[in-house]
Amino acid sequence: MKNFFVTLCLLTASLCAFAQNKSELRFKYIEKNLGVDQVTLKKLAPTIKDYIKEMKDAGDIYDDVKDEFKDNIKKGKLSEKQAAKLNQSKINSETKELQVRNKYYAKFKALTNELVIYRIFKLANDKKSKFMPAKKKSSDDDED
Repeated sequence: MKNFFVTLCLLTASLCAFAQNKSELRFKYIEKNLGVDQVTLKKLAPTIKDYIKEMKDAGDIYDDVKDEFKDNIKKGKLSEKQAAKLNQSKINSETKELQVRNKYYAKFKALTNELVIYRIFKLANDKKSKFMPAKKKSSDDDED
């Protein structure tokens, strides 16, 4: 039982670190590509990091429900009730994302100009493939 608890703790810690790592990689990608001087970047950095975190939390609203039904989605066997829950969570997630964007638009506007705000939003919403290291294809990936 003790080994199980230790393993569970380590797994939880590594998952948290991975999620933090993704957010940090996204921030570093924005930092690298934003095209502002270091003084401006230092002023914007805490707000950008908060924005990334809140957008992730908003996206998790849908992702959590999607994960709950992933087997049924994969098999093409969603029930009406599950589909309704997915649809509603997607709407809730997108509504929350819009609220977060509006909130941070006002915060960024107090710190910088419209062009920099545009670039922050654009870079923050880039696909993971632009800032995440390429994942090596395993032999398991070929079995579809």
